[in-house]
Amino acid sequence: MEHLEEIILDYVNTDTSNNYAVMITGDWGSGKTFYFKETLKGKIEQTGKELLYVSLNGLRKPADIFNELIAERYRIAEFFGKTKTGKIAYGALQSAFKIGVGAMRIISGVGETAKEINIKPTDLPSIAIQELVSFSKEKHVLCFDDLERVSAEFKTEDVLGFINRNFVEHEGIKVIIICNEKEIIPLQGTRDQDQGKKDNEGENKYYQIKEKLIGRTLQFKSNPVAVFNAFIDLYEREKRPGHEFFSDNRAYLQRKLSLSGEQNLRTLLFMLDNLELITERIDSRYRRQLSRELILSTILFSFEEKRGNLGNYQSVEDLPWVLQANSNDVVMVSDGMVLDILTDNPEDNNLGEEESEKKKRKAYRDYLKKNYWGDDTYHFFPAIFTFVKTGYLDADKLNSELSELMPKEEPPHLQVLNKIKQSYNLSDAEFNECLPQLIQHIEKGDYNLAEFIEGAKVLHDLSSSGVIKGYSKDTLNAFLLKNIDKTRREASTEDLKAIKKAKGFLNNPLIESENLLEEINRYQSLIASELKTVEINENLRVIRETDYMTLERESFRDIIIYHSLESIQEVIQQKFNDNPNKLMLIIDLFDHTYPTKHSISNTVLPQESEKLKNIAKWVDDLQESISTEDKPISKYWVKALSVRLTKIVDSLEIREERVTRFD
Repeated sequence: MEHLEEIILDYVNTDTSNNYAVMITGDWGSGKTFYFKETLKGKIEQTGKELLYVSLNGLRKPADIFNELIAERYRIAEFFGKTKTGKIAYGALQSAFKIGVGAMRIISGVGETAKEINIKPTDLPSIAIQELVSFSKEKHVLCFDDLERVSAEFKTEDVLGFINRNFVEHEGIKVIIICNEKEIIPLQGTRDQDQGKKDNEGENKYYQIKEKLIGRTLQFKSNPVAVFNAFIDLYEREKRPGHEFFSDNRAYLQRKLSLSGEQNLRTLLFMLDNLELITERIDSRYRRQLSRELILSTILFSFEEKRGNLGNYQSVEDLPWVLQANSNDVVMVSDGMVLDILTDNPEDNNLGEEESEKKKRKAYRDYLKKNYWGDDTYHFFPAIFTFVKTGYLDADKLNSELSELMPKEEPPHLQVLNKIKQSYNLSDAEFNECLPQLIQHIEKGDYNLAEFIEGAKVLHDLSSSGVIKGYSKDTLNAFLLKNIDKTRREASTEDLKAIKKAKGFLNNPLIESENLLEEINRYQSLIASELKTVEINENLRVIRETDYMTLERESFRDIIIYHSLESIQEVIQQKFNDNPNKLMLIIDLFDHTYPTKHSISNTVLPQESEKLKNIAKWVDDLQESISTEDKPISKYWVKALSVRLTKIVDSLEIREERVTRFD
């Protein structure tokens, strides 16, 4: 998708006499529209041009396109809002004045260029649609989505012809068309048959007008992990209920998404919506302590449902032991795990019933392990299965199922902490018993950093309220500073959140402790570094163990920067030993992370540059050691990787030479 962004921006920014539109085509559910709106739209508007986006879905005639452009360009701020279909036709303006609106404020443009236009009833007769919808190539970029979804009475070639005549051919306006082109030709053929036309007549017309209008057709390839990250970023910006859970578990979600190989954006959204509601309804303890179990179960059922592998069953009770359906066996395994899809194999006809059942169960487990489980422990939650199938979430039932996986009793140090946090509900005897126990647990180092900070806050609150004696502000801070080194510092976002809270209460004039705050800042850096290491190691593991890799650019850069040369060489060597053509995945990662269309960015660090050069030299030596006669395919792939790395190194040296010259 990175190259797609570069191509689109080059098209938008280039002033050429060859007027043409660009088409972005990809499968339904691949995320074309989401990527355009969340990424390309903002990039295009940064060029200073106003982008107008129109969906062609259901449009019946050329005037409908104008109406949609009016709706997109002029947002009526005081009276009308967009209807469910998003249409605000020219006639809507007339209707507004007929029902007594004295004047209407219309907003044109976006950002700093936005301006208000006041329209009165007396002005309306003199305003033509063409005046409301006037565009220039210097100011506007138009995007038309869902080309394959226009109404049956509005032919695809007529839509393209209309766009060409009114915007591209003579006006030179930049136009981007988004569609699933594979669905256009069969649809066009059906329309021609309905009208008694010869076979392929509509197809030929479509290609004729496409050749005239479309200068470049770009294939959109889904990048599920990148789209997932965009969704999580969107959830965080909007502060949606599940944003903290998704952020805390981002790496694990990425790993499971990569393992499943799921490419469909709508399926991914279905899963995220399910998981968001589940995490919103369950007890907060389970969100923290059983996050992986929840994620694994929700992903499995959500993806299998959308892949059509769950059959027509609406509840666990409906699932039989074995059911024949569509030549497939749907199997419920004895330990409660559900859903294997096993295509009939003629060779199994000669097996006995017991042997056949055993083989099916093994195939079932192999399927789930490969696509979902990996090395993780899987737990079947009937409430999640029922929710995915029916849309009804029985939160009480799910909480009950989750509680069975929880420790039956909290450890003593947490019992004491939770009691003292609610000290005003305790009797004098209970409080006098708990307080010295809390002090002892702190001195013994039983608490992790998050729990330690909770205890510190409680002690300060009790001290400042005069509930406990013998602990002044200074005495208490000295005690905490002495014992903070004993805490169990775990690399978790929970600790980082606790540190953020701690900074707030430590800055209170009644509590302020500069030394304690410095220690907490130091631990914050250590934990952030440990979390970064965990993330980098996880990304390296993904490269080592899977063949479906869609790491973000910065994730792969971190591996290059922070991991040793030997560990990177080991991963490349392992891929090569498994199958030489797996080096293509390594090539793609380098190509995506260090593009050489232009010189490599100045953000490349010196140690990063040196590492890349050493990797290139090692790969070049490996290539020289391979005989073309004995291992031609191996030679081909290693040479391809060597060529890619050589280009990166050449680009780095050009950049370094420029820096040296200017210095």
